[in-house]
This record gives sequence, C-alpha cells and structure tokens, in this order.
Amino acid sequence: MRVIYLITLSFVFLLIGCSSTYKVSDFPSKDQFYEDFNNFAANRNMDVTLKNDSTFNVQEGSKIFKDTFIIISLTNKEQKIIDKKDIKNIYFYFNKETRTASANIILKKGGELKGDNVEYLPDSTIRFMVNRYEYLSLNSIKEISYKNRWLGSVIDFLIGIPFGFAIGSVIYSATEGHNQNSYNQATYNYGYSLISGPILGGIMGAFIGYKYTYIFNP
Repeated sequence: MRVIYLITLSFVFLLIGCSSTYKVSDFPSKDQFYEDFNNFAANRNMDVTLKNDSTFNVQEGSKIFKDTFIIISLTNKEQKIIDKKDIKNIYFYFNKETRTASANIILKKGGELKGDNVEYLPDSTIRFMVNRYEYLSLNSIKEISYKNRWLGSVIDFLIGIPFGFAIGSVIYSATEGHNQNSYNQATYNYGYSLISGPILGGIMGAFIGYKYTYIFNP
C-alpha cells in the first residue's frame, strides 16, 4: 500500500502543470476579450496553434484588431518614404530600444506612423523605417499560449514541500527499524526527501511552466 501511495504521488507531482485559460465567454464582450489579450501579449513570446493543429512561434509582439491577428516584427523593418506635404506634424523622440532618432508622424489624411531612423531628403520627402506586419484571420487560429517558466518554478517549488514531506514519511516508515543504524538511515532518508522535494519541484516547474492560453476556436 505504501509503495502504491508513493507511486501515485510521484505521478501526480510529475504531471502537475498549472495554467489559466481564457475564452470569449469569460468576458462581457468580444472586444474586451481582445483588449485583455492585447494587454497581455505585448512583447511576449507566444505560441500560435492553428485549427489544423500546426503551431508557430511569435517572438516579438502581436495584437488583435477587428478579428485579425497582427504579428509585429520589431527587428525586420521596412523602408517607407512620404512627401512632407502629406504630413501634419512630426514629434521626435529618442528611442532607447533602437538607440536611434524616432518620431510619431501624424498624417494630414488621418492616422499616425511610428518611424525609426528618420531622415529629411533633398527632394522634400522623409525616409524612415517602420515595423513590418503580418496578418492572419482569427478564424484560422485555435489558440494562442504563453509559458511563464519562473512562475511555474515557484509554484511547483511550493508544491514540492508537502510532496517531500509525504514521500519522506513513507520512506521513513519503510526503513525505520529497531536498531540505531536503521533509525539513522530512516532519519537521513526523511531529511533528504524534505530537501529534494521542493528542489525537484522547482526544476520541473521551470520546465513545464505556468501556461496562459487564449482560446479562439475550440
């Protein structure tokens, strides 16, 4: 019975994977669901699973706008040139991430562009670099997830404390005898289990991670 108890606890501990799942039905409206995702996903490394179960990774940033999933490339930029007469205002600032002169460019026809490496050219045009975007319909996406390995490590470290206590108690009872040597060995095994439980839990938690999942098409 003790062996079965030990094995059962071991499997439960190994398979523990904490997670949070979000669906449209969890929010007052679809727009608020999208807003919550956009606030969470900014600059995070996300795994995207399509309805055909193929998966790809988004490393730099993403957002949702009007039922469209937008992948933002912060490093793979494209060049853009516009005439100064089409610009209403330009607000320059120093971009700490790219360490370049950047600007918010307000267009006369409406809209705003954020550019890096802004240059005024002799022909009255302005040249700058903008982020490259890729677009994907949400209808093709099953779910988008993110793993927080540090949080998973902390949670499973704490779970490992009672786990180590439980395993240590089983091992202590199994090895305790009526002489001093067996008592010393049982005490050693018990102490080792108390220490190794949270340590192994923290390592496994970092590997498994705490998973956040946004479900779009179950």
